[in-house]
Amino acid sequence: MNKFNFTFPYDELVPKAKYYWSKEVEPSLRILENPTEAEHYWRSGMMTDSIFENFKDCISSIQCVEFNDLKGEKCAQTFSELAKIFNFNPMKNKETLNNKIYNELYSYLPTTLYANSVDINKSKKDLKSLKEKDSIKITITLPSHLNEEEKKFVDISGEIEENLVIDEARVLIIIKKDELSKLKKDEILYKKSVSYLKGYIETIKKEVKRRKSITFDENDILKALRANAKARAFFKNIIELDYIKAHHPEFIKKWKYYLEFEKMCKELDGNQI
Repeated sequence: MNKFNFTFPYDELVPKAKYYWSKEVEPSLRILENPTEAEHYWRSGMMTDSIFENFKDCISSIQCVEFNDLKGEKCAQTFSELAKIFNFNPMKNKETLNNKIYNELYSYLPTTLYANSVDINKSKKDLKSLKEKDSIKITITLPSHLNEEEKKFVDISGEIEENLVIDEARVLIIIKKDELSKLKKDEILYKKSVSYLKGYIETIKKEVKRRKSITFDENDILKALRANAKARAFFKNIIELDYIKAHHPEFIKKWKYYLEFEKMCKELDGNQI
């Protein structure tokens, strides 16, 4: 629901997404029972050496970047260094690089609240004010989603919550400057807008927390692979790391879960990747 007013219940605005493989609101590791069912997905992310070989005529230089150098404040510095090597202009907006972009909020936002006095005391959902010209539009979004016009809007997220961050991403609540002046002139409408947005943000937080609590982590996947010889053999055969092992063994020494997988294969199958 990308636009709404005060009459919309929060649970409609923040639906529980269904997971692709389970078809339910909770994830499943069923895909590991028959990994070849999605072989093209796995191969696209694990066939490093084949990619280098297929595009060798187009590649003049390979620079490997450690995952941790693409996180948080290190990200801007990493791209600045790569810009010198590959001669491109680094992004000037370092905030975009330092913000976690693809997160639990990515598919929820942006959304827009249509604030209108006619909805304040309504008890049933009513869509009329979504079409009214005098409705004041307040947008909830992420820095990565801003267009050029929205960059000129006023951020009032501090009115809802100081330092509003959800799942490592700063959340913006923005409004046009003239509409903010109009909103603040109507004290009742302003207070209702702030109150409703606080409830909306809290609902998003609860759903994000729920989703993160049911997400499988690396240990869950290793446990499933330990019990599935077919899946172990599949992944062992498609993982390609010859280039990394030859040129950046120091990276692999930090790959805790991959090393656990290697150890598992050796213990259970008598061989190593």
